[in-house]
Amino acid sequence: MADGVYPAPAEAPLTVETARLFLVDTLDAPDALLKVLSVFAVQQVALATVDFAAAADGGQVRIEARRLSAERAQHLSERLRSVPVVRGVSVGWRMRTAS
Repeated sequence: MADGVYPAPAEAPLTVETARLFLVDTLDAPDALLKVLSVFAVQQVALATVDFAAAADGGQVRIEARRLSAERAQHLSERLRSVPVVRGVSVGWRMRTAS
């Protein structure tokens, strides 16, 4: 880190890990969570955390995956958007200390 600028994810030190965050809004369907998670299973992505919150008109899924490139995260977001029960997808990243 020089002059208060943090390194980009690709330049991160070995003690720092980049996590990709997927925020997925779904329709109110009994199998919405399973359909969202199946996208990650088919692509053999190792998930770190999965949170689901039910809402009156659907659900919100927060998924954290590690060791994904920006290109692979983009591919997964496109696959998620093609799932019929998905209303919206947001993708981001954050750095955290590796444990």
